[in-house]
Amino acid sequence: MNVLITWDNDEKTIIRVTLKDGVTIDEMINNMSKTLELIDSVNHTVDYLLDFRLKRIPDRWLVRFPEIAGHPALTHENLGVQVVISNNRFVQRLSSIFTSVFSSSVWVVETEEAAYARLHKAQAARSEAET
Repeated sequence: MNVLITWDNDEKTIIRVTLKDGVTIDEMINNMSKTLELIDSVNHTVDYLLDFRLKRIPDRWLVRFPEIAGHPALTHENLGVQVVISNNRFVQRLSSIFTSVFSSSVWVVETEEAAYARLHKAQAARSEAET
């Protein structure tokens, strides 16, 4: 399986999606329903961690990007921040465009450590806002 989708913690506040080399755009889109199921299974904010450290970007990714961006999993009311791990400049630039066009909170970082730092910062800010 080229797409692995799991809860990243016991509190079910982070969904981790790991893409493996060889993943196709169809596999990515078809598996987004699993992400939606996980978000729907809880009644709190869920952050999204996408490990996009691929040697090669899937064919037709750019063409299908609007379909990905508009998927209910990525527009869900309980979706918090989205953090993408990638050192690919094209992915970083496209994520920047996604953020400006769709007014979404997408952060692209190059390491797993930076991803968790960003997620923890967002979670801390939400906790502080609730008090």
